Amino acid sequence: MQLVLNKYGISLSVKDGLFRVKHDDKEQKIPIEKVRSIILHRSAKITSDVFFEAIDHEIDILFFNKIGKPQGRIWSHKYGSISTIRKNQVKFAQGGAGAKWIKELITNKISNQVALLLTVGKPDGTGEREIRKAIEKLQGYLEKIKMLEIENIQEVAPKLRGWEGNCSRLYFRCISNNLPEQYRFEDRSQHPAFDMFNA
Repeated sequence: MQLVLNKYGISLSVKDGLFRVKHDDKEQKIPIEKVRSIILHRSAKITSDVFFEAIDHEIDILFFNKIGKPQGRIWSHKYGSISTIRKNQVKFAQGGAGAKWIKELITNKISNQVALLLTVGKPDGTGEREIRKAIEKLQGYLEKIKMLEIENIQEVAPKLRGWEGNCSRLYFRCISNNLPEQYRFEDRSQHPAFDMFNA
């Protein structure tokens, strides 16, 4: 269970082994063992007992700002099962199952790009040739990825990244060229976005 405290004046405290959430005249009691994480927004109040109980029960406490972006986190110093999880992640990433998963992710991404390009186009039909050529190239990369035999993901990772990057450039160039003039863009940008499309 995730406990989200995002209302102005809401408070969280501990009494009799329970988390107590208070807002206005309402109070809710929640067993500590049922909580896996606590999300705190700026307006929430919390007692120090909550922090200690959360640490003892390995409950993540996450702090979010007014627009819902994470700002910080508190978690237990206990190592718990994290080492097991990390070992399994490394084993998965370096083995055949991880390689298969990566191929699937990239294949799905490019297939989605093809599907969206099929819906793009100007009413007068201009740009149709460019869209068709872009789709053909994307499908070519899809075939390459499907045919790729992966023994060791480290050996083919640069090739996969290159193919995925080429597909993204093709896709976004085609999207931009088929947008009305005021929405066209040169590159992808964020934080800050430099044009209307990226914004």
